[in-house]
Amino acid sequence: MNAGDKPPHTPFSPLQPRVLIKTYNVFTYNTVYLYVHTICVWVTCVSNVTIRVPDELKRRMEELREVNWSEVARRAFEETIQKQEMRKAVDEIRAMRSRSDPDWNGAVEIRKWRDAAR
Repeated sequence: MNAGDKPPHTPFSPLQPRVLIKTYNVFTYNTVYLYVHTICVWVTCVSNVTIRVPDELKRRMEELREVNWSEVARRAFEETIQKQEMRKAVDEIRAMRSRSDPDWNGAVEIRKWRDAAR
């Protein structure tokens, strides 16, 4: 690149900041509402999550000032996502097994391939 040339445009170029803001309602259950605001600047994305909880729960949370409620929520979201992904993987494995030949034996198949390679 010569002096004065513009840097090449790439979606991850730190020289050309990109700002992306999305807002959407993710979860509604009884009186708990979860809103996610995602802001992406440069190549770093951070989301601001707003959770509406009943007044009584909020009061009890405020009594426990030493608790980092953002971290509690992050961990709960991550655990829930991991559990759902694991359930999905288990369902996919079960579906693959149901489509496979019930008489198939992995040990027999491996022996067949080893003998053929000799």
